[in-house]
Amino acid sequence: MPTRSTPSSSRPNLLPSPLLHAQLRPVIPACAATGADCFGRQVHALVLRHGAAAAVYVAGDLTDMYAKCGRVEDFRKVFDEMAVRSLVSWNALIVELVRNKLYCDAMDAFR
Repeated sequence: MPTRSTPSSSRPNLLPSPLLHAQLRPVIPACAATGADCFGRQVHALVLRHGAAAAVYVAGDLTDMYAKCGRVEDFRKVFDEMAVRSLVSWNALIVELVRNKLYCDAMDAFR
């Protein structure tokens, strides 16, 4: 029986981006609600692999998940890589920094 091997670099994306975005939207908040940051990080890797991180609402969901799981470093990394930062995302950053007692960082972000 012949074996079929496909190099990972030549594999096509399994889902078109809009469909992937729609499927991930409920998964990311579920990770946040349950505190399943390990699973959430795997979902984040999937987002990056398929290029869905460029979608503002997906990035917002990721920052919310990391905030609720108490992962300030991961929150900040996603925030720093966001293509568009809205007033809501800046507010979320400041709130998360204050929640984790990083007051000087919160003041710097405010300025």
